[in-house]
Amino acid sequence: MYNSHYQNYLLSFALVCFCTAVTPSNILVVSPVPSDSHFKISEAITVGLANVGHTVTIVSAYDYKPQNMSKVQSIQVTGAVQWAEEFKAKDLGAFEKSPVDTMVSMLFSGGWDLCNLTLTDPAVRALFNHTYDLVIVDIFGTESLIVLGQIFNAPVVGFSAYSTAKWTNLLPVSYKLNFSNRVASLFHRIHYSIFHMYESITLAYLHHPLQVPNVIEIGGIHVEWNGFKRPERPLSQDIKQFIDTATDGVVYLSFGSISKGKELPTNKRDTFINTFAKHKQKFIWKFSEPTVKMPENVLAKSWFPQADILGHMNVKAFISDGDLLDCIEAVYHGVPILGIPLFIDQIRNVKRASETGWAVTLDYSNITAISVEWALNEILQDKYLEKAQSVSKHYRDQPMTPMNTMVYWSEYVIRHRGAPHLRAPRIDLNYIQYHNVDVFVAIFCFIMLYVYAVKWTMHKVFWQKSRLRVKVERKEQ
Repeated sequence: MYNSHYQNYLLSFALVCFCTAVTPSNILVVSPVPSDSHFKISEAITVGLANVGHTVTIVSAYDYKPQNMSKVQSIQVTGAVQWAEEFKAKDLGAFEKSPVDTMVSMLFSGGWDLCNLTLTDPAVRALFNHTYDLVIVDIFGTESLIVLGQIFNAPVVGFSAYSTAKWTNLLPVSYKLNFSNRVASLFHRIHYSIFHMYESITLAYLHHPLQVPNVIEIGGIHVEWNGFKRPERPLSQDIKQFIDTATDGVVYLSFGSISKGKELPTNKRDTFINTFAKHKQKFIWKFSEPTVKMPENVLAKSWFPQADILGHMNVKAFISDGDLLDCIEAVYHGVPILGIPLFIDQIRNVKRASETGWAVTLDYSNITAISVEWALNEILQDKYLEKAQSVSKHYRDQPMTPMNTMVYWSEYVIRHRGAPHLRAPRIDLNYIQYHNVDVFVAIFCFIMLYVYAVKWTMHKVFWQKSRLRVKVERKEQ
C-alpha cells in the first residue's frame, strides 16, 4: 500500500476548528514551529478543546503556562526558539536577493531540524507511553510529525496557519479510484486547470449527501474564542492614553515574529522614523531595540496586544508584512493594511487585499522616503477604511464561529473512531496507481495505436491510388 504511514492523516484544517458532547478525550496538539502566528492557532485549538472538557497536551516551541486551565499540559521543545533566533539573525536582505532559495532552505532544512528536535526531545518521548484519542499536527515543513498517529494509534488532524496547500487533499471524482476513475480524474484536473468556469460562482451548494468534507475552514479561530470573541484584555494605561488622545488617529506597525524591527537595515528603519515624525497621526511600533530614539508621536515596545489595539476605534491603519493572521485580525476589526510582504504567502495575501480595495502594497526593496510617504497618505484615505469595515461585516456574518466549527469536527473524528471515510482514497493505491503510471502507459499505447492506424490507412489509400495509376498507364500504352 502506497504511503501507508499516512493512513491516519484524515482531516485537513486549512487555518483549522468546534461543539457537541462526546466523552472527554485525551488530545495531543503538536505545533513546534517557533512563530507567533502558528502558536496562536495551536493555543486557540488547545483552549477551545479544553473548555469543552477534553484533556489536552500541547507541544510547542514556547514555555506556555495557561492560566486556570487544569486540563491543559504544556511541553516546550528544547532548542526550537534558539533555532528561530539563529534564523532571524540572518539579514533580511537575503530574502530580497533570493527569496525563493531562502524560503526553500528554511522549509526543508528548517522543517527537518524542527521534526528532529521534537521527536528526540526527552519530554516529548516521555509521552510515547501515553494514550491519545486524537493527534492534531501543525503542517509547515513538519509533515514527518504525522508519524505520531502511528505511534499513538490515533487519527491525525492537520492544520495550516498559512491557508491551503498541496497537502490538503480534496476528495477526487470518485471514492473508488479504479483505473477508469483515475483516467476520468486526470482529465477532470486537466480540464479544470484550463477552463476555470467555477470562478464566477459566489457560493456553491453541492447536493452530495454521501460526501463529507475533509478540509474545514476555521480562519479567525485565534480571534474568536469561547464561541464568540476572544476575551478582551484591557490595554495598559500608557497604551490606552496614547491611543485615546490620538485625535488624528493611530497607525499600528508590526512585522510579526520574524522581524521585530531591529532586523531592519538602518536606512530602512530611519526612513520609517523620519516619515512618521512628519505626520500628525500617532504610531505604535512593535520594535525590540530600546536604544533607538523615536519621535514623540511614536510609541515603541517589544510587544503589544495586537488584537486589542486593532479593535480600538482610533486605529486607522495597520502596517504589516501581510502575515495571514495579521490579515485576518485586520479584516475582523475592519482596519486597512499597508502591506510590506517579505516571503511565503505574504505576497499573495497583500495582493488579494489590495485587489479587494482594503490594502496598499509597498515593495520592501523600494522603501524610500518618497514611497513610504506616498503609501501612508494613500492608506489613510477614507475609502480604504470604509472598504475594510465593509469586508469586516461580510467576514463576521458566519453561521457558525470558527471555534465551534473546530470543536465539532475534532469531536466528529473521535466519535467516528478516526473517521476513515474522510481519508483521501489515494492512500489505498500502490505506487503505479498513485502516480498514474498505468494511465499514462495506456494513453501512450492509445496514441501509438492511433498513429499506427492513421499511418496504415494512409499507406493503404496511397498504395491503392498507386496501383490504379499504374493500371491506367499500362492501358494507355
